[in-house]
Amino acid sequence: MESQKSITSDAGDIGVSEKNKKRYLLEKVPLTGEELQSWVPPIVGDFKRISLDNGLQEEMGISSVRSKFQHEQESEKLILLEIMDGAGEMGALLIEKSQEKLKDDFEEHSLPERTEISEHQEFRVLEKEWTNLPRTYLEFIHSKRFLIKIQAQNLAKEEVIDFIHRFPLEKFVLDISVQ
Repeated sequence: MESQKSITSDAGDIGVSEKNKKRYLLEKVPLTGEELQSWVPPIVGDFKRISLDNGLQEEMGISSVRSKFQHEQESEKLILLEIMDGAGEMGALLIEKSQEKLKDDFEEHSLPERTEISEHQEFRVLEKEWTNLPRTYLEFIHSKRFLIKIQAQNLAKEEVIDFIHRFPLEKFVLDISVQ
């Protein structure tokens, strides 16, 4: 078990080069699927977890957890949440490629899909919405280590954002201060 897994703020790495961040992630041991699973709560706001899987990205060398949540009163409202650890060789590559994808603002409207990459509350976020379906997709990097992907069905974008704010992301803030 790695001693660096204490929960701390990642604010200490301001000004650290991207090269050092990547080296840091390359040197870290990814969390196990079981560790990631233990951080996903059974209830988030009005949503109850109905499934929890790990290891979906293991064949690629990336530790991950995937969970499905259903609204307690409105069962047609579903959220699929996937969290991938950016530690290790393949995880660091995943984070690097995701950072490249998210770095520039972008907006495209091509029916029936709207895609936007922008900043939202200090996160670079990829957002997709469909005009013909009640679906939303969000993707962002948390704590410079975890790639978070959310697919929501039958929810307004505001409801998805509220879910994210209620999800205990503070558990996914590991010490990434690099010298």
